[in-house]
Amino acid sequence: MVSIHWKTACRNRRRRESDSRRLHERWGKEKSIMDYPIRNCKTCEKDFKPSSRHLDCPVCVGKRTAKYTSCSCGNRMQVGSVRCRVCASSHYSGPVNGNWRGGRSRHTKGYVMVRNSDHPRTSVGSPYVFEHILVMEEQIERFLLPKENIHHKNGIKDDNRIENLELWSSAQPAGQRVDDKIAWAKEYLEQHGFHVTNY
Repeated sequence: MVSIHWKTACRNRRRRESDSRRLHERWGKEKSIMDYPIRNCKTCEKDFKPSSRHLDCPVCVGKRTAKYTSCSCGNRMQVGSVRCRVCASSHYSGPVNGNWRGGRSRHTKGYVMVRNSDHPRTSVGSPYVFEHILVMEEQIERFLLPKENIHHKNGIKDDNRIENLELWSSAQPAGQRVDDKIAWAKEYLEQHGFHVTNY
């Protein structure tokens, strides 16, 4: 149990008595601070019982102080904004954006990225793909498989000439039996366009 110092208790009692006296003078009878009469809202003109000295009902006060409203597309946007985040990103993306640099940017690890929103490796948040992936896919005329990656021979991450790129695969057979390895190798070769016949 929390104990209150007697001076604090007396001060609080004097404040309550003072507030009660003020209300008594204002309303002509004894009233507590939270006991206001029914009011008519200035905005929507509905009757409401106020919990404070507001002239508007809680619904109208909430609408007036809301941080968000609806965009024309139906998404939520901040009050005072022209468009929601989705509409703004689509409206100011690409060449109309002041920060447009031709659809090329640099990854934090040094790789060059190219804007290509139709590529299967892009996501909703980022329409960029690594340039070395696009160069290799153009060379082999197909998309990379999930377990394939590209290696830069000279170690320079922004040197994306086809002579400097190698296609690597991290796929491995599941077991160590010879039959499993042969079956995996046949499947792997057929994925890459080779026709395998039994010997």
